[in-house]
Amino acid sequence: MGVKKILSITALAVLTSSTCWAGQNPDHAEIEGPFSTPMEVTATCLECHEDAATEVMATSHWTWDMEQEIDGEMVKRGKTNVLNNFCISVNSNWNTAP
Repeated sequence: MGVKKILSITALAVLTSSTCWAGQNPDHAEIEGPFSTPMEVTATCLECHEDAATEVMATSHWTWDMEQEIDGEMVKRGKTNVLNNFCISVNSNWNTAP
């Protein structure tokens, strides 16, 4: 999943579920939907919040790293060298609620 798609999905979630949603924030009253894709939401947000994508990419969510002992050796792990299995492990992320 590309960075643009992730940012688009994040923007869609923020726009539709947070206090920043157009219907709840007078500063965003001019924003109208529905939006067909998450990318449309991102494009709309970035019209006024030009630096938002850069700011998100500088957060610890995107830049985390750590050292971990594996087999007696200290290994550096982090966002740049660890596979995110949340995105590829469908069964473990499947909604199993009745």
